[in-house]
Amino acid sequence: MKILQLGKFYPIKGGVEKVMYDLMTGLSEEGLKCDMLCAACDDDHVGEEPLNENATLMRTRTLAKVKATMLSPAMISKMRSICNEYDVVHVHHPDPMACLALYMSGYKGKVALHWHSDILKQKNLLKLYQPLQKWLIDRADMIIGTSPVYLESSPWLKDVQDKTVCLPIGVVPLEVDDEKAAALRENYKGRKIIFSLGRLVPYKGYKYLIDSARYLDDGYVVLIGGEGPLKDSLREQIESS
Repeated sequence: MKILQLGKFYPIKGGVEKVMYDLMTGLSEEGLKCDMLCAACDDDHVGEEPLNENATLMRTRTLAKVKATMLSPAMISKMRSICNEYDVVHVHHPDPMACLALYMSGYKGKVALHWHSDILKQKNLLKLYQPLQKWLIDRADMIIGTSPVYLESSPWLKDVQDKTVCLPIGVVPLEVDDEKAAALRENYKGRKIIFSLGRLVPYKGYKYLIDSARYLDDGYVVLIGGEGPLKDSLREQIESS
């Protein structure tokens, strides 16, 4: 079986791209042919790079970035030239550029749609993208969600529940640092620790976690770990709470 991961950009900056990359490397290391096609974040990363005998990372040139979407016409032409080499195209949503490339490729094989989340922020642009998004949902042979909540609560998927399946995101097992864990517990001795770790972006809802912390008594402490564009604003929110 030959699989193409189709979606966002490279270098990896967020969870969707990391899932694509991990699927490519994991499947290829198991002996399946699995490549990845995405837009490059900058000209320094344009090109193709074989990662092993079963995986090639293909990055097309980006002309501009609009509302977190890389505009890469080269992705369309590249997709058209290679799509018939694959048994399955695994497209990752939300990414209008990847969806457009698939639509214009004329690909006739199986499509797996990985529904990472609804489009929540760019509501005006969603109105323009909605017909193409509907085409993608209808075109997909299988729709994969990273949690049951995403699949069941999305208004866009309510009529296609019969072809959805939940596949939680995998992570590399972490080695426990007993000394650091003990030091953390000692630092907050006698208190229950609520710890959240992730990329600090709007849809994660960290601002609501911070707001809710004010309703907890001193027997609890909320700790947030991670990096991202909201780091400074979240820190300011914590300091002003």
